[in-house]
Amino acid sequence: MAEDEIQAVLQATAALVVVDEAYVEFAGGSVLRLLEQYDRLIVLRTLSKAFGLAGVRVGYSVSSSEIAAELAKVRQPFNLDSLALSIAQTALQDGAYCREAVARIVQERERLASRLARIPGVTCLPSCTNFILFRTDQPEAATVRDALRRQGVSVRIFPGEPMLRGYLRVSCGTVEEDNAFLAALQNALADANHESLEDGE
Repeated sequence: MAEDEIQAVLQATAALVVVDEAYVEFAGGSVLRLLEQYDRLIVLRTLSKAFGLAGVRVGYSVSSSEIAAELAKVRQPFNLDSLALSIAQTALQDGAYCREAVARIVQERERLASRLARIPGVTCLPSCTNFILFRTDQPEAATVRDALRRQGVSVRIFPGEPMLRGYLRVSCGTVEEDNAFLAALQNALADANHESLEDGE
C-alpha cells in the first residue's frame, strides 16, 4: 500500500494500525515518518529478507513509547538469545553490505521479470520484493510446479489462496540460478503444451 493509502486508514479509524515493512528495503517508501503524526501506528521490520537472516528470526517494531511499553508487558522474557542478538547487531551495523545486496537483487529482479515477460503465455505481476509472482497459460499452477521440480527447480504455489489461484512464486537468485529457472520453465511449458496437443488429438 502507498503511504497516502495507509494515512487514509489512520484517519478513518481510532484503532491501532500495524504496517508490516518486511520488504521495505526492496520497495522503499517507508511509513516511519507517519509515526510523528499518529501515535496509533506500529511499524514492523525484520532481518529475514534483505539481511538474509531468516534462520535467526529477528525482527523489531517501531511505535510510540506508550505502545512500546504496552508491548513490553506481554513480551516473553529472554525472547532473543544472545547469539541471535549479536548477529542482528552486527548485521545492522553493516548497512553498506545490505544496500549492495538489495541493489543486486533489485537489478536481477528486473532482469528476471523482463525475461519472464518475453516467454509466450507468461504474465508477471509487478514486484517490490525479492520474488516474482507469475502465471502461465496452463490452467493448473501445480502442473508447472511439478514439471519444474522434476528439473530441480523449486517454486511456490498458493492452492489455499483464491486471489492467487494459478500464480507461482519464484525467488530472485543469482543470474546463473535464474537462467536455469528460465530454461526449466520454458521446457516445462513446452512439455505441457505438447501434452495438451496430444490430449486434443
